[in-house]
Amino acid sequence: MRAECVLQAGEVSDRVAAGILATSGRPDRPVRLDDFWFSASDAHNLCPRLFAIAVAGKISVRGAVGPDSLWNMALGTGFHHALQNEMLPLLGDVMQGGWRRVSAGGDLVEIVRGKTVGPWTEEGRGWGPRPPGDYWEFVEPKGRVPKVRLVGKWDGVLVWPDAPSEVLEIKSIREDLFASVNPRMGGKPQAKHILQVQAYMWMSGLTRARLVYVAKGSGELRAVMAEHVVARDDEQIMGLEAMLGRCWDAVQAAQETPAPPLPDRCEGCRIKSDTRARKCEMRDRCFPAKVKAA
Repeated sequence: MRAECVLQAGEVSDRVAAGILATSGRPDRPVRLDDFWFSASDAHNLCPRLFAIAVAGKISVRGAVGPDSLWNMALGTGFHHALQNEMLPLLGDVMQGGWRRVSAGGDLVEIVRGKTVGPWTEEGRGWGPRPPGDYWEFVEPKGRVPKVRLVGKWDGVLVWPDAPSEVLEIKSIREDLFASVNPRMGGKPQAKHILQVQAYMWMSGLTRARLVYVAKGSGELRAVMAEHVVARDDEQIMGLEAMLGRCWDAVQAAQETPAPPLPDRCEGCRIKSDTRARKCEMRDRCFPAKVKAA
């Protein structure tokens, strides 16, 4: 029996793509005041004034995510899955985290929690080697620092036999930006990612992190992957802790007082045209329009 494919002459259709692009993507998510936590992945955006405005107005600090951004996020998720579940486990006990086994029907069969933990590792979210056998899925280590309401998951821990263990953080990046982070081409890691892995080193207690950038394109692995080793910087971590404390104070004040005085703007965000201000979801509320005199 021969299967035939019949195409109408001259028919061109982009119904799926057009349908997705016509959607609004993922709507914004208002701040949850009942269980408020700061995310380590947003450490570079910490601002007491931003959170005071967001909490007082019960609005999102991230905003909506459009279809194009959702697509790029999905690509990043795919890279993470491939590296965490298929490729890095080939290194043996080097790649560590939590692990779970799921049946063909999707039911959880078994979960193995990593026994190695740091000072701020969430209960049951430490790291350990992959158990023997097949069908294991990776579970990212996770940390919480309750005193400053910080939470974060890192992409794994690399336990080298001949070097200190490292926090692993995988970052997918557009091909046109890959050269800027590729050390073979003079590139450097992005400052916001350095701050993010400092937060993970704080929670895990580790002293090194490895940032692995992966270009969102095809090609040989060596051509699309760039790595940077980041040393723990306790001074930077102390600065992060202080900023988190100021942000948490601003959140609490905004919950307790109907119209609290707003904290000062952060350095590098003094005027509306500053780079940081232009990317901020609270820009128009932080810099209200001036009313011209009659």
